[in-house]
Amino acid sequence: MGPEVAAYIHAPNTAPVVLGTDGLSGQRRSRLLVLFIAGNIITAVGPSYPIALVGRVITSLTHGRFSA
Repeated sequence: MGPEVAAYIHAPNTAPVVLGTDGLSGQRRSRLLVLFIAGNIITAVGPSYPIALVGRVITSLTHGRFSA
């Protein structure tokens, strides 16, 4: 559980650097929302811990981009 929490905490801090800090257009916002939903679905139905962790990282990256 520790790595999952650490990944979710640190990814929003790095997302603006990785994904850019310019304004979000409507189309980019929609794509990020789809990724956010996909990350949550992957986390919910992931058959193993590593897959759930990947879903959590996807979710946290999109969360960080929305917050930037």
